[in-house]
Amino acid sequence: MSVVRIINDTVHLFENSGNLIRTITSGAVSAQISPDESRIVLVTESGTAQLWDVRGNYLQDITSGAVDARFSGDLIIVTKEYGPDEVRDGLGNFLRNI
Repeated sequence: MSVVRIINDTVHLFENSGNLIRTITSGAVSAQISPDESRIVLVTESGTAQLWDVRGNYLQDITSGAVDARFSGDLIIVTKEYGPDEVRDGLGNFLRNI
């Protein structure tokens, strides 16, 4: 099992034992790994929710104006600064507001 931690605004991927696997990116305020440990959703300092794979490859911007993003099963829940939360599929495609 892998763990994502933010240290000094930089996202790091660790083994469960605490050994560093790799550094993903910098400029993040929140990050979470998917249940299948294949993707990482994070929110940047500028409020952009992004999707990355665990090898450190950027996949896509999901949305702007985000304050938090997290996995809920195979879905991504994005908390927006203004307006309703968004439900997105595992690839970041918009499904509905909640």
